[in-house]
Amino acid sequence: MMNKHELKEVLQNGVVTVVFTKVDGSERSMKCTLLPEYLPQDVAPGQQLLTEVLPKAENPNILAVWDIESQGWRSFRVDSVKTLLT
Repeated sequence: MMNKHELKEVLQNGVVTVVFTKVDGSERSMKCTLLPEYLPQDVAPGQQLLTEVLPKAENPNILAVWDIESQGWRSFRVDSVKTLLT
């Protein structure tokens, strides 16, 4: 399967349905992207709506994406991805 850099590149170029295994073992399908026109301008992944925001350290095994259907930031483990549907 793809590494984090490759997945990020695909998501920066379109809306993709990612099928992955959640931590609890169940399977999830998520329509997501990293295309700038879909991303909110006020909150970046790993940030909260607080007056003082401390960014999270980036985890090399986790990818944060914009969930198109939920309209929010979600993340998944790169090694849990089963399929990408474009």
